[in-house]
Amino acid sequence: MDLIYLAPVAALIALAFAGYSFMMVKREGTGTEVMQKIA
Repeated sequence: MDLIYLAPVAALIALAFAGYSFMMVKREGTGTEVMQKIA
């Protein structure tokens, strides 16, 4: 497989992983009131 094909495939995989990670973080709670004050 040439790099000309590998680079876009790797970019799509990276974008999919970034989107998945973003959704997992957004699903989590914001924490307790103390944790929110610290952040």
